[in-house]
This record gives sequence, structure tokens and C-alpha cells, in this order.
Amino acid sequence: MKLNAVIDNFAWHKFGTAYHSSAKEVGIKFLAVLNGTANDDDYHYIINHLEHQATLYKISPWGLKFCFELLNEKNANKVAVLYCIQTLFEASNYNSQVDKFCAFKATKKDLQKYEILKTKLFDDEFDGYLNDEFLKLLKLIKRNFWHIAILDYIDDKKSMIEMLQFDKNQEVANKAKQLMADINNPKQYEFG
Repeated sequence: MKLNAVIDNFAWHKFGTAYHSSAKEVGIKFLAVLNGTANDDDYHYIINHLEHQATLYKISPWGLKFCFELLNEKNANKVAVLYCIQTLFEASNYNSQVDKFCAFKATKKDLQKYEILKTKLFDDEFDGYLNDEFLKLLKLIKRNFWHIAILDYIDDKKSMIEMLQFDKNQEVANKAKQLMADINNPKQYEFG
């Protein structure tokens, strides 16, 4: 996957966030990371628009996908990217426990829609293009599937984090170890 092209091709204008009707600026921040011109504020902007107070959006799983791709890029601040992944994991873990507490049950149709979502999200050769039919499907998927997709995607790409535990940069290695520990022993919440 050529991340530059994928980010250029992605339909950012179809993904509103809590802050904007379009996520186009998030794409611009991802490009800044790729180009080596990003600063700490750009990384904060990305995560603040992918997650807010454990709230996830339809852009969140795609942002996670792009974060994992950034781990392969030389210009990316891997500690900041791992922080983004950690934040999405924590929000997803919390939301999955809320679903259990509320006894969320997906219908057969819900699961079929999710499988269609996964065909693009989990595709390592994804070119960034989402056709109108797929974008329409995204609107119909229940919000519960944003955290399900994130947890499934992290599980699928966990080996990348495991490898970073042995990175030459000690800060990267420590952040990867912390993230792996949290994934392997997720925080448990109590609901009253």
C-alpha cells in the first residue's frame, strides 16, 4: 500500500467528526506526518479527531489503519503513533465492555455489513477508493462496529507492535511494551 496515494484517494469529505462536517483536515495532518513536516500538534489533532472521551466515529477504524501504516514510515514519530493506537484501543475496550453490560446483540444483517466493511479495512492493498455503494453501507453500520473493527484490526496487526518492543529507540520500545501489556491485559470497568 502506498500510503501517500491512499490518503489522497480517501473520501475524507464523507467522514465527519465531532468537530467538523468533514475529516479532510485529518487527511492533511496524516500527509504532514508522511512528509516529515508534522509537529506534536498535528499528532494531537489526528487522535482528537479519531477519538474523543471514548467516543469513536466512522473515521476511527480508518485512522487506525493509517496509524499502523505510519509505523512503517521513516518520517513518523512512532511514539506518537503508538499513543494514537493506544488511545483507540482504550476507547474500544471501554465501548466493548459497555456493549456487554448493555447486552448488545448484533443481528445477522449487522454482521454481514461488518464483513463487507472488513473487506476494505483489512485489505493490505487498499487503494483509498471507497465507492458510493460502500459509503452508503458505512452509514448503515451500527456505531458498535467501530470499536469492534478497531479491536479486530489491532488483533490482526499486533505483530507489528510486538516487533517494536525491540526497537533501537528505547522510547519506542517502551511505548510498544506498554501497549502490548494493555492489549494482553485490558483494563476492566465496573458499571453500576
